[in-house]
Amino acid sequence: MSFLKSLTNLGVRNIEMEATAFSAFTREAGIRASIVCVTFLDRLQGDQVTHSKT
Repeated sequence: MSFLKSLTNLGVRNIEMEATAFSAFTREAGIRASIVCVTFLDRLQGDQVTHSKT
Protein backbone atom coordinates (compact mmCIF):
# COMPACT_ATOMS: atom_id res chain seq x y z
CA MET A 1 0.00 0.00 0.00
CA SER A 2 2.88 2.38 0.68
CA PHE A 3 4.04 1.96 -2.93
CA LEU A 4 0.62 3.01 -4.24
CA LYS A 5 0.57 6.00 -1.90
CA SER A 6 4.02 7.06 -3.10
CA LEU A 7 2.80 6.86 -6.71
CA THR A 8 -0.19 9.02 -5.78
CA ASN A 9 2.15 11.59 -4.25
CA LEU A 10 4.07 11.62 -7.55
CA GLY A 11 0.88 12.42 -9.47
CA VAL A 12 -0.03 8.96 -10.78
CA ARG A 13 -3.81 8.70 -10.96
CA ASN A 14 -4.33 5.47 -12.87
CA ILE A 15 -2.48 2.26 -13.71
CA GLU A 16 -3.83 0.72 -16.91
CA MET A 17 -3.49 -3.05 -17.27
CA GLU A 18 -5.84 -4.30 -20.01
CA ALA A 19 -5.37 -1.75 -22.81
CA THR A 20 -2.15 -3.28 -24.13
CA ALA A 21 -3.78 -6.68 -24.65
CA PHE A 22 -6.84 -5.08 -26.24
CA SER A 23 -4.63 -3.06 -28.59
CA ALA A 24 -2.60 -6.11 -29.63
CA PHE A 25 -5.74 -8.17 -30.21
CA THR A 26 -7.45 -5.56 -32.38
CA ARG A 27 -4.27 -4.91 -34.36
CA GLU A 28 -3.83 -8.62 -35.14
CA ALA A 29 -7.50 -8.83 -36.12
CA GLY A 30 -7.14 -5.82 -38.42
CA ILE A 31 -9.72 -3.85 -36.47
CA ARG A 32 -9.23 -0.14 -35.91
CA ALA A 33 -9.70 0.69 -32.25
CA SER A 34 -8.96 3.34 -29.69
CA ILE A 35 -8.49 3.38 -25.94
CA VAL A 36 -9.61 6.04 -23.49
CA CYS A 37 -8.23 5.74 -19.98
CA VAL A 38 -10.37 7.41 -17.31
CA THR A 39 -9.99 7.57 -13.55
CA PHE A 40 -13.45 7.12 -12.05
CA LEU A 41 -12.75 6.84 -8.33
CA ASP A 42 -9.91 6.81 -5.83
CA ARG A 43 -9.42 3.15 -4.86
CA LEU A 44 -7.24 4.19 -1.94
CA GLN A 45 -10.45 5.65 -0.48
CA GLY A 46 -12.67 2.69 -1.43
CA ASP A 47 -14.15 0.91 -4.43
CA GLN A 48 -17.79 1.95 -4.22
CA VAL A 49 -19.35 4.81 -6.16
CA THR A 50 -21.46 6.99 -3.90
CA HIS A 51 -23.59 10.01 -4.68
CA SER A 52 -25.54 12.52 -2.72
CA LYS A 53 -28.82 14.14 -3.67
CA THR A 54 -28.38 17.83 -4.32
